[in-house]
Amino acid sequence: MRMENRLVLILVLGLGTKSFAQTSGEYIGLQYSLYPSGEEYTTISRSKLYAGFTSRFKHLSFEHALGFEVDHLDFPIEYSTNDNNPSRIYDFSYAVNLNYEISEFLELHLELEPTLTSDLKNSLSSKDLFLYGGAFALLRGEVDTKPFYFKLGVAYSRYLGEPEFLPVLSFSSRLSERLYFKLGFPESKITYMLGPSGSLSAGLQYEGKYANLSSPRYLEDNDPANKLKWEWSSLNVNYSYELNKFWSFDFGIGYLLKNNFSLRNENEKTISTFKLDSSPFLSSGIKLMFN
Repeated sequence: MRMENRLVLILVLGLGTKSFAQTSGEYIGLQYSLYPSGEEYTTISRSKLYAGFTSRFKHLSFEHALGFEVDHLDFPIEYSTNDNNPSRIYDFSYAVNLNYEISEFLELHLELEPTLTSDLKNSLSSKDLFLYGGAFALLRGEVDTKPFYFKLGVAYSRYLGEPEFLPVLSFSSRLSERLYFKLGFPESKITYMLGPSGSLSAGLQYEGKYANLSSPRYLEDNDPANKLKWEWSSLNVNYSYELNKFWSFDFGIGYLLKNNFSLRNENEKTISTFKLDSSPFLSSGIKLMFN
């Protein structure tokens, strides 16, 4: 697809579907991101389809989230395979988050997220599967009639590319009727409400991915690469607007501060790394809400 067509796609992106569950808080959406770098190898695009719903009880709730993501990558020509050089990394995930309200001021969150991340060029195997999760405490309070939330916990995650245990913390509060902020890891963000339907936000985010390469990359004088570690961080500005009680859309621009890859053998030893220059990116999405 030519670059001009990709830019048009960002502006006209849309999706509609019927609900798949009769619970509260149902939604489904589609997100598309474009990284128009001029380098010889780059992330070309990312497409993400996601859905979720929440089951609520008196002091307990279950949040369910489904995700399907496709990343289209170009590797340097020296990382050859038996097929065409461009690669697609597929990511299927299902996350369930149990939230238990211990008191008016304290909640306990437990999360489990089995994930399949692979190029899917051969038959599925256990090497394509990863299990992430975490445990968090959420403290609610109020200062000068302004609510605040403090979240602290630990997660086995891929925020920095490689699956590992990492701390997760954030502090969020309302500065005024229209201005909100969140400080923490892996995301910090400030949001300004433009009205009852629109909002503008800016933030810093850390993300990562760890994928099985079922079709290994062969490097000269090295073992074949069976794993891909990918980590990136970005600054972004996003505009969101609710068209009505069912539909909303968003459009964003951003700048990749870091975009690093490493290839590893079957023993997870790094055999090659490469880094992309910082670059801008565009994103857009649409979301359908049922309740």
